Amino acid sequence: MKVFLRTLLLTLLAVTLTVPAACSRKREYPAAPAYRPLPNGEFPIVASYAFYPPYINDRQFEWVKEAGFNVIRKFLSPAETDSVLKYASRHGLYVTVAPWNIRDAANAPGIVKRYKGNPTVWGYSVADEPRASAFGNLAEVMAALDTLDPANNGFINLLPTLGSKTLEADDYEDYVTRFVEEVNPPFFSVDHYPVVTDKQGRPYVHEPFYETMETISKVSRESGRPFWSYIQSEKHGWYPAPSLPFLRFQVFSALGYGAQGLSYFTYLAPDFDKGKGEFTLSPIDAEGRRTPTWYMVRQVNSEVQALSDVFLGAEVVSVGHTGNRPVATSKVKNLPAPFRKIDSKGVGVMVSHLRNGGSDYVLVVNRDINAPQQVDIRLEGKPVTRIDGSGATSAFGGGKVEIEPGSYLLFKIS
Repeated sequence: MKVFLRTLLLTLLAVTLTVPAACSRKREYPAAPAYRPLPNGEFPIVASYAFYPPYINDRQFEWVKEAGFNVIRKFLSPAETDSVLKYASRHGLYVTVAPWNIRDAANAPGIVKRYKGNPTVWGYSVADEPRASAFGNLAEVMAALDTLDPANNGFINLLPTLGSKTLEADDYEDYVTRFVEEVNPPFFSVDHYPVVTDKQGRPYVHEPFYETMETISKVSRESGRPFWSYIQSEKHGWYPAPSLPFLRFQVFSALGYGAQGLSYFTYLAPDFDKGKGEFTLSPIDAEGRRTPTWYMVRQVNSEVQALSDVFLGAEVVSVGHTGNRPVATSKVKNLPAPFRKIDSKGVGVMVSHLRNGGSDYVLVVNRDINAPQQVDIRLEGKPVTRIDGSGATSAFGGGKVEIEPGSYLLFKIS
């Protein structure tokens, strides 16, 4: 997912690192259109930027399936899309089709006629990172698609917090709320890749990430529609080479804020980078080969699917932070019983209280992507159930636990 890198680098210095005054305002949102979950009931994980010729073949589709993806997304020609649909159907995958001419509502009837009723199609990718001035046009496109093919989702991915001038809005909350009010999507997505490098090449967490997630999660809850999050899975610009801690941190931070779908950018080395080599170490490289990133992505995706009963359909009750809290976040408070205290020694952790299927869960994410962090968890009363990344459970009575860099702890309250 291309994030206007040059614009981003220029505008980050101007980002206001204070909680927007608009955060307290109440908005009246339109009733959300129906959101259609994956027909197979899995947690949606999208291989974004997959596939294009000459990589539309059985081997590549076997690999994307093996890596834990269940949806494919890429802007393609009609003939290329037809080929992708054929292979996706063969391998039990879904496709959000993305015709280049979809941004004009007048083209909606022809697009829908081509794809409506195809069981492999799971929605339409309409736009990526629109500014607020595009919302009127996008509303027309989304309304046309929903009228002509109500069985499928329209997909639009939003910008992260970049400053009002870039967003063409008063502030970030105004940008997101106006999008929901004016475009009225069934769900929405955001990309804010939090792991970046300083001038010496050392990775760190880009703090405005939390303002993005706080705002997106808040608008998602208040407007009654899910949100998805993009995951950076290649190296470019000031984004470092993927690692298991970096990937886990992105994924489980998003899940802790309530994300109901994940999209990886990129899965396949982007064709627009051909011959340049600026985008490297994506799961599949420019020669169609698996990289070390592919194996790391497979591991993290296996954990997400193993824990889908926790995260798919989860309600966010609260999110708090310990240690040196990022701007726009709250401290940990009102923990669900029997949790009495969660504290940390180091940078700090994110603590998310989730509710799903009548059960309560507590997710603790290490905000330090470079070093382990010790967490002190105090309980009062009966033990809770600890769940590991494979879904295996064990009793936990409290105490000090070390969390690996960027990793997490997950508990279920019995």
